Amino acid sequence: MSNRTPGRPGRTPARGRSATPSRRTTEQRRRDTPGRPAAGAAPRRDTSSGEEAASRGRGTSYLKVVFSPGVVPGKWFARFDGRTPGWTVAAAEVDRPLEAVDAGLADVAIMRLPHADVDTDVHHRVLLYTETPGVAAPADHPVAVLDTVDVADLADETVLYETPPDGDVDCAAVRGHLDVVAANVGVVVAPRPLLRAVNRRGVVHRDLDGVPGTRVAVVWRVEDDSAVIQDFVGVCRGRGEGSTRQTLARGGDGSRGGDGSRGGRASRGGSGRRSR
Repeated sequence: MSNRTPGRPGRTPARGRSATPSRRTTEQRRRDTPGRPAAGAAPRRDTSSGEEAASRGRGTSYLKVVFSPGVVPGKWFARFDGRTPGWTVAAAEVDRPLEAVDAGLADVAIMRLPHADVDTDVHHRVLLYTETPGVAAPADHPVAVLDTVDVADLADETVLYETPPDGDVDCAAVRGHLDVVAANVGVVVAPRPLLRAVNRRGVVHRDLDGVPGTRVAVVWRVEDDSAVIQDFVGVCRGRGEGSTRQTLARGGDGSRGGDGSRGGRASRGGSGRRSR
């Protein structure tokens, strides 16, 4: 005798499963989706304050900064972004930062200064620190077992490149010569941070005594001086977050202030305080 229920299919429903599953309509799914109004419903009213709405529509301004290879400015960028409402750094590493500033492609350069310095009638500059000189050699060279090399120890070496007397380091030339050093030929003398940044496999680099270091500075055009640049320079120099000289954090608009003398005072002073 059959156990089938009259009027229903012959298959017995699986245990724990309904014989007639519920099917929600598209309209029901829409209605149950959080944050999504049902068809025909009136749009939600925006209950946010006028200040909040204005904030959403306000764009971010960018301070364009270029920096030399080997310079590591990330901590300054993060501090500036965190302290300066409405502003953030847009950065790029370039071999010739000053050229980018002079061409109007960047607002500020963090760069190695040549010994002749920059034209202070055209540029403001604040010295940040002095870099430690370095030497790069093949990995199996005797310098590999040393922490520091004296320049006299290189007397019999083939020096493929060294920082020129004017202090104007050619980053592209350093990269090219490091490829030769990696082939077990010669040595390269350049700022140690640069050698670290562009190093090649099979090459070691060490501190070098007996040659002058290279100076790193913040540089910008006199005509472009502004409160936002001054605030960025202050961050680079170690100015504290609560400093009263941090203009934008106190509600300034980033434009040039007064007669511009504030920028001039900051840019023509300062000296290298740290070695790297």
